[in-house]
Amino acid sequence: VTLNNPADNSFSNQNNINFNFTAVDFDGIDSCSLYSNFTGSWALNETFNFVSSGVVVNTKKNLTDGGHGWYVNCTDNLGGSNVSLSNYTITKDTVNPFVNITTANNTQVTGSSTTINYNITDDRSLNICYFTLRDSLDIVHNYAENTSLDCTSTNRSFSVTDIGTYTLRIWADDSAGNKNSTLIYFTSLSIGGVGGGVGGAVGGGVSLLDFSITTLNFQDTLNIIMPKDS
Repeated sequence: VTLNNPADNSFSNQNNINFNFTAVDFDGIDSCSLYSNFTGSWALNETFNFVSSGVVVNTKKNLTDGGHGWYVNCTDNLGGSNVSLSNYTITKDTVNPFVNITTANNTQVTGSSTTINYNITDDRSLNICYFTLRDSLDIVHNYAENTSLDCTSTNRSFSVTDIGTYTLRIWADDSAGNKNSTLIYFTSLSIGGVGGGVGGAVGGGVSLLDFSITTLNFQDTLNIIMPKDS
């Protein structure tokens, strides 16, 4: 008796999970029985009659979230029986990972890099975490899209190459295929050093120029801040 699906120690977020097995016996198969602990204790779950040798038998089960074990016992037409070599375990998980960026949103930073604090957890098993950094034009900036992120860490340094406002989105996928994400906006006020400000050099890096334009009717004034070399 071979258990085919779900694989041992696998995860699923599906409501109806497909279970199937294959039994082979040259004397013909009288019946097969699926045993499980789906309800909390081991018991007969379902009996299959008229099983053909070598033909896959399918059934669907709607399980609660958590770990579940199963195995199959088959009896041939001569009364001999055998079970699958081992019990298989399937974990159902329909809960999304928890992703939280603890750094305040709309943070203003100086210099070309900043450290963002975050927290990622899952009630079962995290699979992968990743991030995407985009500029104000929604263009991926300085890192490849979906760059890998350490799920177990609580902070990471991010670098930018120009002043402006950026969007950082952090994702987490768990082993069952559930995913979640959150984002933060931050603004880089200078590149190349800490300190300085509007109207002068910024720490030896980009210089900012602050000037005003007044319309012909002298009623409207526009304040413009831009890199000095622009």
